[in-house]
Amino acid sequence: MGHSMYNIAVIGAGQLGSRHLQGLATFRYPCNLHIVDPFDKSMAVARARIDEVGPNTNINGVFSHVSAASLPDVIDLAVVATTADVRMAAIEALFGATSVKSLVLEKVLFQRFGEYAAASELIQQEGIKCWVNCPRRMYPVYADLKNFFADDPVTYISVHGGDWGLGCNAVHFLDLLAFFHEKGNFTFDTSNLDTEARVSKRPGFVEYTGMLQGCYGGAKFSLTSICNSRAKHLITLRGERKSAVVDEVGGRLWAIDEAGSQVIDFSLPFQSQLTGLVAESILLQGDCGLTPYEQSAEMHLPLLKALASHGVVGELPDLCALT
Repeated sequence: MGHSMYNIAVIGAGQLGSRHLQGLATFRYPCNLHIVDPFDKSMAVARARIDEVGPNTNINGVFSHVSAASLPDVIDLAVVATTADVRMAAIEALFGATSVKSLVLEKVLFQRFGEYAAASELIQQEGIKCWVNCPRRMYPVYADLKNFFADDPVTYISVHGGDWGLGCNAVHFLDLLAFFHEKGNFTFDTSNLDTEARVSKRPGFVEYTGMLQGCYGGAKFSLTSICNSRAKHLITLRGERKSAVVDEVGGRLWAIDEAGSQVIDFSLPFQSQLTGLVAESILLQGDCGLTPYEQSAEMHLPLLKALASHGVVGELPDLCALT
């Protein structure tokens, strides 16, 4: 069966956006790729990253836009990969300019509490399917672990390591817990976070160190980022009888049960490897393995409120949106 020509847009062609574009550059069906970014430098990086992938006869054309206003009338899939501070504005501009069928948003979603509900309303009004890019639930290693823990549910998850960017990356591990546990509400305890929220590498954004703890349904979590440490982060999952330790950086997993322990090597997929799969799944089947928007917003909001209460009172501190 023949496929029509898909229009796929990436909004924000920075570090993250250009990785999404690399993934889309391998798309296996006829498409036009549209890149929206006001900065020449970002656009040049994005085009260079696409060229790295090599020619693909399915891509009819790669089109650059300084704003969403010049996009075609219908966009089958848009990936919004701007930073969190301008994401809401990017979505509004996109919806104002074109009719979007499906949407993937980068995280941290938004920095202002009100934008979560506003975005939700917009997405529902437009009848758009929307997912948030917390891709660990699409990593084969975690699908395997979900099977491993199927008869002994995960009751505890910990992430422990040096300066891994707790502010912007905590949501990845909360999403992982929700993937294993599936039902619950998040509650947070910030009493063991370090007292100072620190300015991150990017101006206007802050980072956190120390330990963030909490509960989700019947499970507990503990996320520790050690200030000024370069220790690699390790992820521990525990049930009543089974445990697993994941070294994401080294690509090694220890799975432990009553019978003993086994060591499994794995490699994490790159974002550029995932985006093509996500796009194909959304455009051909109407769904994908990423977290639906409403579910992700339910994780983001209590997390951001907890961090905001610890950091700056009132307006939310700017959290960095890069992994």
